[in-house]
Amino acid sequence: MPRVIEASQPTAICVEGASEDTLAATEDPAQQAVMEEIYSVGGDSDSLASLTKLYNLIDRLLSKQDEMKKTIEQLQHSQSGTHCTSGDPTLNPYSSPPKPPQDPVWNQFVRCTLPAGRQARAARHTQILAAIREAMLKLLNIPSLKKGGTLPPPPPPAIRVPTRENFFLRWDETEKSPFNRIAGDILAQVMLESGAINLTTKEKENLPKMVQQHIRYLCRRYKNENRSDAEMFNTRRLKNCATDSRKRTLFETRMRVIDRFPVALGKHRQLMVHLGVAGTSSDEEDEENPQIFRIRRRRELSTRVAQLKSNLDFVYALYYKGPGSKGSQLHHRVPSELVATRPFSIAGLPITCLSRGWLSELSEAEKEFYRFQPHKYDYSFPQELFVQPNEARALARALSVNPDSPIL
Repeated sequence: MPRVIEASQPTAICVEGASEDTLAATEDPAQQAVMEEIYSVGGDSDSLASLTKLYNLIDRLLSKQDEMKKTIEQLQHSQSGTHCTSGDPTLNPYSSPPKPPQDPVWNQFVRCTLPAGRQARAARHTQILAAIREAMLKLLNIPSLKKGGTLPPPPPPAIRVPTRENFFLRWDETEKSPFNRIAGDILAQVMLESGAINLTTKEKENLPKMVQQHIRYLCRRYKNENRSDAEMFNTRRLKNCATDSRKRTLFETRMRVIDRFPVALGKHRQLMVHLGVAGTSSDEEDEENPQIFRIRRRRELSTRVAQLKSNLDFVYALYYKGPGSKGSQLHHRVPSELVATRPFSIAGLPITCLSRGWLSELSEAEKEFYRFQPHKYDYSFPQELFVQPNEARALARALSVNPDSPIL
């Protein structure tokens, strides 16, 4: 059975009564040979043999066209993946090695100015998110989730496609499923038509992505609320959130102390920024002694790094949590044998910031992978930031810091 001729492919047109003059007028010998082959079957252009021969010829042309198309695609693919120069034939012309990551510059005489901690969202971004939430609540016809509203059940099987009148989300699917993507497109179209918020061209392009992120959040929330162990799961989730919140607060207080004394403590900013929130030692509340938090130590880091962090905590308590200070009080954190297991950015650290015991367990390949820097870190801490031991002993006990022997 001959293949169907696509509109984009060349077609042959059979013209009745084609004369010898038409063939003679053809200037291209190859084209003339093809035309003669088509019309030279017993002098009858309408015969079945002529049509069969015509279809076979077209089928051969289409096969040639497919082969040429595949050859061109292979050439384009190989050219796009070739990044090496023709002067170096030893390199593989079909692949290029990835660029090596840029290691931080550990020059403690140059103050680090990189942003650290939580960065506030732009006010415009927050307004668009609020408009998305409001439009979603209207389409789902439910009150605000913060005011006691609950997500509706999934759509019945009879509803195959969401509409504005029957708007649903399939909670057991991802935000990229066909059903939920159609629902997201409806939500975005409703927002653009309502004009509740004026969007720029760039914001209109990013709107579908923001809608998908909100749908992903709602699907995850529905699954968490309808788990068989929802109460236990919610308790565990709130406990983890509280732990992460304490880590972020602790990291921000240390950065606040460093930024408060940029000349004296600016040399330590690069290390704190590189470790980040993930490199901050977490803690957990002691079940037998409430309000006492046991520190989870980082076994990869040197004890001098831990002492540097404790010194920053001690200075924060002296300058920001003295008598008459506002806000919540400091947590009572005590050392323990607990070890933090969450990953953090350790690649590129100075080798003097690492624990010797942990470093001895690494193979040569692992050391090469982490790219540790041969920089001798300066842990000096200005003694002038410490008050007299008699005045600070109570705070030192609360922070598990020995003010009599700070690392200088």
